[in-house]
Amino acid sequence: MTGGSPRPRRLLDAAADLFGARGYAAVGIDDVAAAAGVSGPSVYRWFDSKYDLLRTLHLTAVERLERRIAREGAPADHHTLALGALTVRRSLGTLRRDRPHLHDPDIGSVTTVLDAVTAAARRADPVLRPSRDSDVTTRAVLSTLSSIGTHRLAVPAAAVLEVLDSACAAVLSADLPDAVDDPELPHGVPPVGRRDALLRSAASLFDESEPAEVTMAAIASSVGIAASSTYRWFGGKTVVLDEVCLGAARRAADETARVLARSDTPHQALAGLARRRVALATRSPALRVLRRHGLSTGPATARELTVMARQERAEWVNLLASTMPGRSRGQSAVLVEATFTVVDDLSRHVDERRLTAVVTAMLGVDDSGPRSPHR
Repeated sequence: MTGGSPRPRRLLDAAADLFGARGYAAVGIDDVAAAAGVSGPSVYRWFDSKYDLLRTLHLTAVERLERRIAREGAPADHHTLALGALTVRRSLGTLRRDRPHLHDPDIGSVTTVLDAVTAAARRADPVLRPSRDSDVTTRAVLSTLSSIGTHRLAVPAAAVLEVLDSACAAVLSADLPDAVDDPELPHGVPPVGRRDALLRSAASLFDESEPAEVTMAAIASSVGIAASSTYRWFGGKTVVLDEVCLGAARRAADETARVLARSDTPHQALAGLARRRVALATRSPALRVLRRHGLSTGPATARELTVMARQERAEWVNLLASTMPGRSRGQSAVLVEATFTVVDDLSRHVDERRLTAVVTAMLGVDDSGPRSPHR
């Protein structure tokens, strides 16, 4: 990058947005160029390849993060880490999802810094916990901090910082129930129909890999049929992804309506929504797929999912506005996104009861009513 031109910065910003939203594998050089307002071939004046964009984004972000945290002087606490997250907010989306695409030694350089951030988050926990509990709270703090890279809500940095500080403090003081080894959760009866079985299996594959890396042959093989047979139900992989995401969005909307209809107070409703969202995510990967890959669906489906996501978030924000009147609606929206991201990130590995305890602590509610939010 030479000559002081603003174009390299525009290209990096465009790449950060696209990689973070859709994943490195699903984005081409022409996509980045179009988003930055330049022609595809002109990208190569500043970057050797799409990979060069990725590595530059990651190495620049962790360098800035390391520098920002070091500037605070004292050992990093969750407030210092939140300041660091704000410094690299635009790159957090791709830092979250695209690190596996880095090559040696780039991945080593990035991992070294992020491991130091993880260690700092662990040291910030004021409660002496067993290792298993500390793992949960540390991951929840890191997820909370990185959540600001999953959205573009127009909220002042100081207001975002207040939300991050409060949510992290709540996580670190959460009272976790005892861990249950291999809890027996109701995962539902496997579908008998081929179409539903394909969707269920596809959700698991999309949860484990980027959609661009999952083939129709792999989806078909997972339920023991030939790839050509899948076209009796689906026109292609994008249609499968559309159906997985739409199904998850509709289930979430149904659960939201059901909880609201059965709740007598905003606190009760918010606690109920938190429990149901955790249950949906821990018992099926489809909700995580929706949150991670919804923008990779077909254009019409992506628009429908966007509308449904806004409606769902509005319900949560309205409830938070009632339970935390000192917060702006923008801050409530940031906290909702942080809550959703923690559920996404931890639901694979943390049992339902413990994850529910973390989430209700973040929201300042539990089954018995309100708690004082951390300020």
